[in-house]
Amino acid sequence: MLGTMSPRATVGNGNCAYRAVALALFRDQCHHSFVRFKAATEIIEHRSYYNHHSADFVVTDNRMPTASFDKLLSDVLINGDYAEITHLYAISAAFESTIQSYMPPTSAISGGSNPYTCVIASRHLRTSMAPVCTLMWTSLSVPPGW
Repeated sequence: MLGTMSPRATVGNGNCAYRAVALALFRDQCHHSFVRFKAATEIIEHRSYYNHHSADFVVTDNRMPTASFDKLLSDVLINGDYAEITHLYAISAAFESTIQSYMPPTSAISGGSNPYTCVIASRHLRTSMAPVCTLMWTSLSVPPGW
C-alpha cells in the first residue's frame, strides 16, 4: 500500500474530512473552509440529492445512517461540525472528483463489507474515475462495545 499511497494526517477538530480533501486537492489543509463552502453550496443548490426523503437521494446504502436535510445543512455550514458520508458526496460533486472512502475493518460491522468503504462519485460522475484521494474514517475515541 505504501508503494502507491502517501499517508497524511490532519488536525482532528471537526474539520478533518474537509482538511483531508483540501490537502489532496490543494496540497494544504488550510483551505478546508473553501472545501466546506463548496460542499454547502452544492447541498443548497441540489437539495433533492441530499434530502434523504427524496427519491433522488445520493446515498443508496441504507446501512449508513444519514441526517435530516436540515441537520446535514447545519453541519456543513458550521465550522468544526462533523462531516458524514453525505457531505463527501457533496464534496465530490462540487469538485467534480471521486473520493475513495475507507473504513478499517472492525468486528462491529456484520453482514458483509463495510458500507463506508466505497468510491464516492456524486450525481454526474462515474465510479470508474480515478479517486483524487483515499479518505480513511478514524475516531479520537473508541465507541462502546468495540
